[in-house]
Amino acid sequence: MNWVDKMLNEDSEKEPWEMTLKEYINNVALKNAVGYARKANKGIGEMFHKYQVIKALKEGKKVPEKVLADYKNSKWVTELKHPLLNEGLSNKEYDRIIQIQRETEGMRAAIIDPKTKRMYTGYSHQSIINSCPHEPMGKFPELNLYGRLSREWDNMTKNVGFVNKNGEFMSRYETEKLYRISTMEDLKDIHKQKSLTRIFH
Repeated sequence: MNWVDKMLNEDSEKEPWEMTLKEYINNVALKNAVGYARKANKGIGEMFHKYQVIKALKEGKKVPEKVLADYKNSKWVTELKHPLLNEGLSNKEYDRIIQIQRETEGMRAAIIDPKTKRMYTGYSHQSIINSCPHEPMGKFPELNLYGRLSREWDNMTKNVGFVNKNGEFMSRYETEKLYRISTMEDLKDIHKQKSLTRIFH
């Protein structure tokens, strides 16, 4: 292995794209280098670090912001970091999408029966309603549990909405106002990065 290969393959606890350019140069590229090799290693290290950062972004890896700051004036950083800018989203809007994804991760539909205070949860409001105990239909089917919860979901009453992974309930009105999410389809679109521009319009 020649000195270039040795430098680029130097053992490190972090990947090159997890280190700032300065950290990579000082801790890897210039490690054990002396004389002319220091200058050569620095130049090659700078090119290699940039290549590794670009590669990591293309692979969807979470490159630290402090690493991207070394290339903040490079157009490719914005394009690769925010691939959805071609939908017309600004950097600020895209960052908001990331925040919403983080805050709604693991969220499920939820309906609280006002009479019993029992919470029913599922991956869609219809699956919740279908799984509820069906009371005798009688003369007024809209008054039984199935009918009541269906009507309450459609009317966006305060007892229908979503529950997050911490078990905290939010009504459809709240999630619509905060995230522009009122159905599980909306939630799925957010996490699949589809139809995002509607959030800001």
